[in-house]
Amino acid sequence: MASFQMHLAVAKVYMEYYPIKNKKDFISGVLDPDLKETKTISHYSDEIKNDTVREIIKAKVNLKKYLEKNKIDSDYKKGEFLHLLTDYDFFNNFIDEEYKNLSHNIFMDNIYYSYDILLDDLIKKYPVDTFSYQEILEEKIKNKKSIIKSKNLQNILKIEKVEQWINKLGQTNIEEIAEKILNS
Repeated sequence: MASFQMHLAVAKVYMEYYPIKNKKDFISGVLDPDLKETKTISHYSDEIKNDTVREIIKAKVNLKKYLEKNKIDSDYKKGEFLHLLTDYDFFNNFIDEEYKNLSHNIFMDNIYYSYDILLDDLIKKYPVDTFSYQEILEEKIKNKKSIIKSKNLQNILKIEKVEQWINKLGQTNIEEIAEKILNS
């Protein structure tokens, strides 16, 4: 899954290319799936077969299942779908193959370490007014920040690649993507 700040960065770019009437609702939709207690429900996940990142990728986000139960007919729903699309794309197209065979725990330690390294750069480059979510967001980021001191961790996310991905995904027409998914 992408970090909170990655989700907000993609949302910021999206709002530069597509009209959003109610930015508060849109940002709420972008953040809410990760604020839910049960992420398997909020991400429309399928059953996970084993503990490798590759298997989790297959099951993490089911976009078709989401679209069969929801219409993208409000700014909130646009944000929610953009969140799920961002997570789906992060796992399926962004994460390098070399990391997909790691165990989930090893991958998560490295990804949270990488999020910590990128956080300040992403906040500066993609500032987003998070309205009433600021306190929730700060608490979530604080709780997710790594307290891992192992020297075996590596930054698996390079800022240049992350920025390219954010800008490309943020320019995606989500209505077209949703239509393609439903027609597949």
